[in-house]
Amino acid sequence: MAALAPLRRRLLDELDEPASAASVAARLNEPRQKVNYHLRALERDGLVKLVDERRRRGFVERRLQAVARDRFSSAYLQSAATRLLSDVAELRRRADAAREAAGTITVETEIRFASPRDVRAFADELAAAVAVLAARYDRPDVSTARPYRLVAGVHSTITKEMA
Repeated sequence: MAALAPLRRRLLDELDEPASAASVAARLNEPRQKVNYHLRALERDGLVKLVDERRRRGFVERRLQAVARDRFSSAYLQSAATRLLSDVAELRRRADAAREAAGTITVETEIRFASPRDVRAFADELAAAVAVLAARYDRPDVSTARPYRLVAGVHSTITKEMA
């Protein structure tokens, strides 16, 4: 899947709670048909799910919600990764226009876990370590502090042997 278009990202942000295409369209001041088209695409890609359907004024209203932001959800990882791609592309565009370097940090490694239990233990320890580091270095009290977003994702390595 390509990086999410800005409207699709806005739709995901609006769907923390169940909502219909009509209600989201009204909040975003977008045509309902356009919103519905993009919601169908997000649903097809597994980034939103159908919560319920109900009859209203002679038609069926479908209420959708963004998939749970579960750290073990592949759909959530995909959503975070597409947001990362979109944000970094915009950062690079702005940095290039200003003839400056974009502020980024990349860490990449490969780990061989012995069991699903080890994966969960690693995830718990990683989250705890990141929380400690973030608390240590977060400086909202400094007016010149620049915010950075950290995205850490782990997925199975794709190999030739995989079907």
